[in-house]
Amino acid sequence: MQTRPHLFLPLLLTSLLASACGPEAPGTELRSDAERVDPDTLLTEADKELFVDGNTAFGLELYQAVSQGEDNVFLSPHSVSSALAMSYAGARTETEEAMREVMHYDLEGEATHAGFNRLDRELDSAEEMTLDVLNKLWARPDVEIEESWLDVLARHYDAGVQLLELVGAEDEINEWVSEATAGRIPDLLAPGSLGSNAKLVLPNAVYLKGGWATTFEASSTQDEAFTLLSGDAATVPMMRGLREDGSYAAGDGWEAAELRLPGDEARLLFVVPEEGRFADIDAGFDAAFLASVDEALQNDTTAGVQVAMPRFQIESGAPVGAALKSMGMEIAFEPEADFSGITPEELWIHDVVHKTFLAVDEEGVEAAGATAVIMGDDDDAAEIASIRIDRPFHVAIRHVETDALLFFGRVTDPS
Repeated sequence: MQTRPHLFLPLLLTSLLASACGPEAPGTELRSDAERVDPDTLLTEADKELFVDGNTAFGLELYQAVSQGEDNVFLSPHSVSSALAMSYAGARTETEEAMREVMHYDLEGEATHAGFNRLDRELDSAEEMTLDVLNKLWARPDVEIEESWLDVLARHYDAGVQLLELVGAEDEINEWVSEATAGRIPDLLAPGSLGSNAKLVLPNAVYLKGGWATTFEASSTQDEAFTLLSGDAATVPMMRGLREDGSYAAGDGWEAAELRLPGDEARLLFVVPEEGRFADIDAGFDAAFLASVDEALQNDTTAGVQVAMPRFQIESGAPVGAALKSMGMEIAFEPEADFSGITPEELWIHDVVHKTFLAVDEEGVEAAGATAVIMGDDDDAAEIASIRIDRPFHVAIRHVETDALLFFGRVTDPS
């Protein structure tokens, strides 16, 4: 199987709100005595909606920043945003303002972290599918950590900071990420990623696995043609089935289908541009366009969707650090960065590493994303509708209760 190098899995390093359960991490932990707060005491209904809207806007803007060329792209915007949120908790002055604007952290003060706190709790409540969001923070033992930052981590992310000699610690951190993603992301950090000037590593992992509400019959899967952007055809195993629980919609230059996972706790959205319209739809895929697709799906009156779609698996990584700089967050990656809320020492972001995995087959969906934020000082380094997904398409996985955009990307070549 061919794989491509673009994954949209934002915020892995401290992403998706810390969970106390999860793989064991090495090292002694620094942790505040503060109790985790009930986020609903800090958030209004309008705050909750604004928080999710901001995360969605960021995720699609990040997609646009990394989606150059024609390769597959798959990201976890929630992971990226969550991981960076923990760094944001210690950002000050111009660094804080730049991160706030680029990341769409639109709530005031502690409410941003309460938003992640609430979303983590909602995701953790999934009963009929596996949906794990884990974060862990590592710091070099000689780094002076501010108590106020530890308080925020405890109050909203249920997290502390593991002390670990970071030089050469890639294997230890990769082991934690691999276990958190059921082995789907075994090597988030490349050898030599953590040099002598690395002070903090904030990894986050998101893992989702669920069957279809109604499975596809394997006997109905047949090899068929998938039209590539070049106009050439690739042969892929095409699954077929009637999804009575699915929704269908069509608009100017596109059609879409949304399929439910068990318990209706998450849904898979496919947006398929018309032939010759992929570039236009792709370039304009923003929060407003997604909202228009949602509105059309909500007005669906069909009795189901007859689906033909490829069985596929992709894995990749996205240059999230470079994308964040291009989006206006350069100061966070420079020696002038102000993360004095984390430590009085010099500290800036060296890189944001992101990898993802997606598999769709007759039984269901499996997706994983991980993000690591590496910080340090002097840098070393009614009728039945029908849809046939036989050409490049966009795919999103969203949490139903909160409408959080967990994963998003495009598939231009599922072979």
